[in-house]
Amino acid sequence: MVFLYIVTSGVVLYLALRYAIRDAIIECEASKDKLIYLQKSEDIFEDIRLIYSNFSKKEDKAFIKEAKKIYEESFDILNSDMNSEEKYNALRCKKTANAIDK
Repeated sequence: MVFLYIVTSGVVLYLALRYAIRDAIIECEASKDKLIYLQKSEDIFEDIRLIYSNFSKKEDKAFIKEAKKIYEESFDILNSDMNSEEKYNALRCKKTANAIDK
């Protein structure tokens, strides 16, 4: 009788792990685009942060204010509820606008 419980538990554990792993792989593949855009958005935000830190070293107050404004807007975009692709496009526009202003 104990042997039957052990075998049944083993089969149930096997099936549970099999379907859990399969579902995890499917979910990972489905959200791959989202993760790619999130990583690209983080990279662009890092570039904007570096530009802001370079402006902060300058003496001109107008540059510092503009850089801080762009940095804060970019931070708000990164933490917003937009989907990943919209965040990426908005941050790319901010970085492009910032590069033109330099």
